[in-house]
Amino acid sequence: MLIHEMAKIGSIDTQVGKTGNYELWIYTNDPGNKPHFHIVNDQDGFSSCIEILSANYFFHEGKEDTLNHKLKKSLVYFLQKENKKRKITNWEFLCLSWDANNSQMELPDEIYDNMPDYMEL
Repeated sequence: MLIHEMAKIGSIDTQVGKTGNYELWIYTNDPGNKPHFHIVNDQDGFSSCIEILSANYFFHEGKEDTLNHKLKKSLVYFLQKENKKRKITNWEFLCLSWDANNSQMELPDEIYDNMPDYMEL
């Protein structure tokens, strides 16, 4: 099933384990040919892109913000946590969402079990 426009993965806050205004998104057929996800906070204009295959930012116009230490901890905690509606982690849900919505570049199977260390961003 193809989700049009974007798929929301969840949200994080500067407090680990809390949902907040920093939303994680996978966009449909996102250009750039580099698997990545977006973290956006519409309230303060924060916008960042992070690669899925490695712990690196994917900087491009309007997506140059970086995560502070608290947001990195919150991101890692959220991605390692089991998804509320599925028997998979939020990381696996993020990877599945990329593959379901970006036909030009499928993720390698091994990435589903090997999340990059996003504390190294």
